[in-house]
Amino acid sequence: MAVPGKPRSANSGLVRYLCVALALVVAGCGRPATQEECDEIVGRIAELEIREATSAAPAEVEKQVVDTKQAFQAKSKRECVGRRITKQAIGCVRNAKTAEEIVKVCLN
Repeated sequence: MAVPGKPRSANSGLVRYLCVALALVVAGCGRPATQEECDEIVGRIAELEIREATSAAPAEVEKQVVDTKQAFQAKSKRECVGRRITKQAIGCVRNAKTAEEIVKVCLN
């Protein structure tokens, strides 16, 4: 899956992080994740990866984040919604500085 306007190497890293993040939401206590929380996780990872990979204008980054959320909506619904998540994990996602931090720290 490709994010429009991105080189293939940036897309493969983004896809890898998103797939791992969605799979990791299954771990831990907490309560069932909502579609909105899953969309937020996907959007935050996409934003961090896109900002790291390009010097695009903020409007272009936002467009690519929206496109990525739409592209991953079915996978998010299937692999994330209803899985266990904690308030601490969501807070960590919101404050993470890198996509890798989300995958390795927040959702692990």
